[in-house]
Order: sequence, then structure tokens, then C-alpha cells
Amino acid sequence: MPFRAGRILQAITEFDLLLQIGSSIYLDNAQYYTGRSYYAMGSLATALTELQAVEDNYPTSLYIDNSLYWIARVYADLVNCTAANATLTDLEARFPGSTFILQAQTYLAGAGC
Repeated sequence: MPFRAGRILQAITEFDLLLQIGSSIYLDNAQYYTGRSYYAMGSLATALTELQAVEDNYPTSLYIDNSLYWIARVYADLVNCTAANATLTDLEARFPGSTFILQAQTYLAGAGC
């Protein structure tokens, strides 16, 4: 898989193709990893848009808590601690058993949020 191999641009191209085809059980995965790919490249605004699209487009996705974690990270990286903490609160409320809660708390604390 290009994403895991660090070939980010190739991964984005392949994820976009899958999203354009629009007939796969992996569309939410593609949306999520598109956002992660943009984050890895430092394109935070685009990463935020793509990660928010996971829940907007796939409301039953198993990737929503993952996306909320990365959304909180993006906000922290953009020095928007209010939005980062609001996203963490949302993650905690909606997914109380998520393993991403502690990761988000740790990341936001390290970012000064």
C-alpha cells in the first residue's frame, strides 16, 4: 500500500481514484487516509477538510473516532486550541472507549492546548 510505504502523492492519487469511482466498501478508508496523507505532507487545511469529510460522507464509518483524533491534531498544529479541545471533548463524549482519547489528550497537552 503506497501510504504505508511513504509514497504519499501516489497514495493520494489512488485514494482519489477510489473515491471518484464511488462503489467500494472502502470509501471511508480512502477518505480517512486521504486526510492522513495530506497531514503527513503538512497540508493542514486540506487534511482538515478531508478528515471532516469522513463523518460528513460516511456517518457510520468505523474511522470517525480516528478522524476526530487527527482533526484535533490538525487544530492543535494550527494553534487553534479552542477547536482542538472541542474536538477532543466530542471524541470523549461520543467514543468513550476509544484508544484515541489518550493519544489526543497527550498530543494536545504537548502542543500547549
